[in-house]
Amino acid sequence: MAIRHQERELMPAILDRLLEAGKTHDDIASATHMSSQRLREIASGSEPTLYELKVLAKFAGIRLSDLVNDRLETDQVRVLLRRTPRQNIVEADPAEAFIRKIIKIGRFLPVDYRSPDWSWLSSEHRTRGDAELDAEGFRNAYFDGNPVDPILDLPRRAVEDAGVLLFISSNRELDGLSCVMNRRRFVMLAPRYGPRMLYTLAHEIGHQAAHFSLNEDFVTSDENPENAALRHEDAAGERYADAFASALLLPRAGVGIALDRIRKQLKTQRTELGDIEILYLAQVFGTSFQVAARRCEDLRLMQKGSGWALYENLCQNYGNPEKRAKDVGLPPRPQITFPPAPPMVIESVLDAIRGGTLSIGKASELLEIAVADLHKLNAMLT
Repeated sequence: MAIRHQERELMPAILDRLLEAGKTHDDIASATHMSSQRLREIASGSEPTLYELKVLAKFAGIRLSDLVNDRLETDQVRVLLRRTPRQNIVEADPAEAFIRKIIKIGRFLPVDYRSPDWSWLSSEHRTRGDAELDAEGFRNAYFDGNPVDPILDLPRRAVEDAGVLLFISSNRELDGLSCVMNRRRFVMLAPRYGPRMLYTLAHEIGHQAAHFSLNEDFVTSDENPENAALRHEDAAGERYADAFASALLLPRAGVGIALDRIRKQLKTQRTELGDIEILYLAQVFGTSFQVAARRCEDLRLMQKGSGWALYENLCQNYGNPEKRAKDVGLPPRPQITFPPAPPMVIESVLDAIRGGTLSIGKASELLEIAVADLHKLNAMLT
């Protein structure tokens, strides 16, 4: 009995796993009662029967359904990366691990779920001026039009109100990844320092806004976007996302009010901004020193490049800006909480566990939530 082309392509994967495990053709032949010659023919491209495929898969301890899913995931990843001009398909593309996780997670979303359209977007030009307007539109839509206050609860509001499917991944090769797949907006973040994650989230939302359409899949990834922005090394495709994130987290009016209060508190008469004012500003709005300094540059409160010079000076003399903040007695930063996964996904995964179609260990691995925490969530929702 012949097998379908898709399944036939799985045979090399099974043989490769066995050979990588140290098995020889003779070992495999002896265990499966297939001849060594037949195994070499299959390895060379001869079409196996379904029986041969099942026998080899059983010996390898592999389920055919797992191999089919792995093959489908690989195909989806490659198609998605091909659709994104700034990505290259390479063996070690760090975006692949994020995308594979997104594909697996997508299976636990309702079949008909689609992310909401963002009607607050002002245009499709995607200039820095557009970024300011769009950041204001985001605040109007999800933060009651508040143009001045810090938005430290952006992670929760992005999920619950803006419809961003936000996940935290232990993959540390990238700071973040933004993806549209099947009209669903995904953002994945690596676990970093809270203010750095907050900026990366705002930056990825900026990528989603720049992409504009839910009708076309795309993916883009970032490695330490806040440092690239402060050093003015951001590529053209990143500038809108940088400007959007900065304007969203540090709105023009809010920065002006905060700096006025900070300077009065410090009783400073200097006209130029110093490291202490920027440290205070970063503390107030929940950003890093780098992000606050770049925003001051963009608002022409500092000369271009002076923020990086201050940052390097702090690192050289104090180790990092946070140590300097501690030395001058700034209050501790408020905690920024990032939900591990959207509630709808957690509920769907828990339903699968209760129904016996997913083990709690697999669920823990997929969502990167400890088994004990999954038990607690299950108890809360039942």
